[in-house]
Amino acid sequence: MWATLPLLCAGAWLLGVPVCGAAELCVNSLEKFHFKSWMSKHRKTYSTEEYHHRLQTFASNWRKINAHNNGNHTFKMALNQFSDMSFAEIKHKYLWSEPQNCSATKSNYLRGTGPYPPSVDWRKKGNFVSPVKNQVCLAISILSLQNGHTPRQYTRKNNSKGPQNHHKHIPASVSSRHLSSPLPLRGQGGCLRQLLDFLHHWGPGVCDRHRNRKDAVLASVVFMREEPGPMHPSPRPQETDDAPEGTILAPASVEKGGTVHSRPGDAMRTLGCGQAEQQLVDCAQDFNNHGCQGGLPSQAFEYILYNKGIMGEDTYPYQGKDGYCKFQPGKAIGFVKDVANITIYDEEAMVEAVALYNPVSFAFEVTQDFMMYRTGIYSSTSCHKTPDKVNHAVLAVGYGEKNGIPYWIVKNSWGPQWGMNGYFLIERGKNMCGLAACASYPIPLV
Repeated sequence: MWATLPLLCAGAWLLGVPVCGAAELCVNSLEKFHFKSWMSKHRKTYSTEEYHHRLQTFASNWRKINAHNNGNHTFKMALNQFSDMSFAEIKHKYLWSEPQNCSATKSNYLRGTGPYPPSVDWRKKGNFVSPVKNQVCLAISILSLQNGHTPRQYTRKNNSKGPQNHHKHIPASVSSRHLSSPLPLRGQGGCLRQLLDFLHHWGPGVCDRHRNRKDAVLASVVFMREEPGPMHPSPRPQETDDAPEGTILAPASVEKGGTVHSRPGDAMRTLGCGQAEQQLVDCAQDFNNHGCQGGLPSQAFEYILYNKGIMGEDTYPYQGKDGYCKFQPGKAIGFVKDVANITIYDEEAMVEAVALYNPVSFAFEVTQDFMMYRTGIYSSTSCHKTPDKVNHAVLAVGYGEKNGIPYWIVKNSWGPQWGMNGYFLIERGKNMCGLAACASYPIPLV
């Protein structure tokens, strides 16, 4: 066999494949062509040494994509901004590296018995979901779907009363006609872009990636009203959830089910142009957050809840690095009433929350094939389903079913060039990759 290697290499050379060492991947001319095209598209430049390394990695990823797409799977893969990176690099830069505590509070979500509508998409209900950006944040706002109703009441940590169900009737369907008169968005730029997006990628390197505010514009807003009451969306056009080439035609808008309300008299003051992300970096360690290394969104909201508020960015400016806590209670302007942690592994409770109340954040385990997701319903046999393995937080904005496979519609935080314009579908009902282990949303202060 070894005697044939020179002949094989000679044949490879004639086909345009360079002769390469035993430890290297032989990259052919087609792969080189696609790599150079990819470099141009993503504006990549390398030193000579790094070019060779990145070419090898790209070719390896290219082959994995082609092998996957030639198989029988429910989703397709494609090149994207991560295609010159190994999964080890991606994990180090973009994913959580240590186990997460998924039960920031003792209270659990107490769900009803259904029935629930067969499909829901909050992108089609008005200004609830902002445009996908390459963001470092998890947008969280609290919006009630029921006219004049607040979401269920939940107990705080160590409260023995337990959760109470105040909803006796579950609608057969959910649509914008259930909502009261629209509350128009205030200015689409600037001051309504809030802390809530900051949490969407509250993980490793969050400070470094967020430091350049021009490239990391926060993509969500929070309504802050003078009088307490339900929040209502404004209708807007949308593309279908499973059209990979579609464009989400949304202005900046409220995301994920919870509003951070202001103190009386300050309701229309929108914090200068944001709430104090730096306060979370500096002060939230007691809630299992880790400064610039981040933590679960629910834990950040738990901190705001029990800390009795968060300051504005104008009084606690962003530094993009770990610092000592400088919180001043008298200057707090954003508040959370409570946090609903959906009972671990109760995926049906997630369905109810998304159907009746608002989008829900969840954490799950990202594996290598997910990084190259393009379209279809993602599923994996290599990921785990336990809370100690989750490493990424995302936002469930709806659900549905296609070809007999139920799925979640999920907003990611890696920009519109990834997946289906920044979104993905993931199989529902199987706790896929642990998605039902760490689901939560905040409760409004009304």
